[in-house]
Amino acid sequence: ISEGPSSNMTLEEMEKRYIEDILKRTGWRIKGDGGAAHIIGMNPSTLYSRMKKLGISSQHENEGM
Repeated sequence: ISEGPSSNMTLEEMEKRYIEDILKRTGWRIKGDGGAAHIIGMNPSTLYSRMKKLGISSQHENEGM
C-alpha cells in the first residue's frame, strides 16, 4: 500500500472524493451518456442514493432528474 495524502482516508472518504471529482468533470450531470452514473458504471438512482449517504449535494440538485 502506497503512502501519501490519501493513505489515511477511509473507503467512504475515497468514494466521496471520487464521486465528487466525477460530478465536477461532468458539470454535475448525473444521467445520460457522459453523465456521472454512466462514467462510474452505476444506475443513476443508485448514484443519487450513494450521494445522499455520503452527504454529497449540489447546487444543481433539480437538474438531470
